[in-house]
Amino acid sequence: MWRVVSSLPGKGLTNVALLLDPSTATSFQQTTTLFSDPELLSKGKKRDEDFMPIANGHEREELEEAPAIVKSVYDKRIVGCPGDEGEDEHDVVWFWLEKGKPHECPVCSQCLDLRKYLIFLGENSGEQYPQVRGAIAECLSELQSESHENQQKALLTLVSITKVSPQNRNLLTQADGAISTLLSLSMSPSSTTTQLLALSILFNLSLNPNLKQSLADMDTILFLNSVILSSTSAEPSRIAASLLCSLAMIDKNKAKFGVAGTVEALIKAISKPRGPASHHFLSTLAELVQFHGNCTVAVRSGAVRVLIKLVENSDCEDLGGTSLAILCLLARFEEGLTALKETDQIVPLMMDILKGKCMLSKEGAADILLRLFDESEGCISDALRLPEFSSVLADLSVRGSVRAREKASLLMKKLMEANMDDVYGDIGNKTTTYLQW
Repeated sequence: MWRVVSSLPGKGLTNVALLLDPSTATSFQQTTTLFSDPELLSKGKKRDEDFMPIANGHEREELEEAPAIVKSVYDKRIVGCPGDEGEDEHDVVWFWLEKGKPHECPVCSQCLDLRKYLIFLGENSGEQYPQVRGAIAECLSELQSESHENQQKALLTLVSITKVSPQNRNLLTQADGAISTLLSLSMSPSSTTTQLLALSILFNLSLNPNLKQSLADMDTILFLNSVILSSTSAEPSRIAASLLCSLAMIDKNKAKFGVAGTVEALIKAISKPRGPASHHFLSTLAELVQFHGNCTVAVRSGAVRVLIKLVENSDCEDLGGTSLAILCLLARFEEGLTALKETDQIVPLMMDILKGKCMLSKEGAADILLRLFDESEGCISDALRLPEFSSVLADLSVRGSVRAREKASLLMKKLMEANMDDVYGDIGNKTTTYLQW
């Protein structure tokens, strides 16, 4: 819900992150008039920020904390919420947070109190780092508590600390025992909430490129594999898959996952009935198979068969595009291309996809056909025996995306060059057929 938060030091506005203590959240009836309402503005009413102009940090020197002005925006995902893309004036509310003065938000059901917040300044505000370090140390101390409630409050705070700021992520990893503690809690069988929060923090940390390699140790990867395969709840699997995908984004890590069995684990997870985490599994596999060694492992583990099954399933059209993208990556190498050529009815299947609605799937199918045509005359012959194939390509070359049009034109050219006399007969028939396109 909170999109932009700014502190007001003397040097100007600096982005900050405010961490909400869950104990301060209270429900209330919305009785506050929105000063940003256009009707009120037309009647001469001022907005909140007009009542309290932007300060330079010296107007209220009695405050230990600098005043903070918070920009609250309606959540666009809520049905009936006003506004379109962007932050329109009618759905934005500004208000101040001051020490000792709680403020009820007119947008969401939270009561905000600056005393319950920690303010962390941005990259150029090194003087605030001791405050961040202190908060991290306090949270890590709470994580040693036997109380699940205290642990979860500390984890929630760490999630907020690490969600936005790369500097805060680095500070957390520098704390003694932080990573090992989070890994231990993420493996906790007693509390799903604790596990989810710990995994969320590890995912936040993995967003820093400089932390990806150190986080991708073999024990962590093996644990994440087990979460993907054994979790009874979708949420841990989703976060575990996202964490694996994030860690795999640097090339130095990709080989580790092939050795650790992550590719096989993902294929097993994808082969199960569709679930909320299926998209995450596919995205992670797509990242891993950019490495040749992982492509070999995937093909030998039956990835082509599993992905083709997803492509054939009309109920999984949204998964089909990603599945075809992975098949294209596998087809770059001999083992993947051979597995595709050996798939029954591969050319008619790709033609059916070209006739579908998903443009991403069409691009993937056209790419696969190009690779098949380059390597197999039999596939070209199969295509020429399909009465609709040429008209489907012609339609795609006109109404497809830029990428799809380019590939459709290349496919048409290959068909025209392939044994024209045997397919079309004499030159006159050949010209007539071409003009029909």
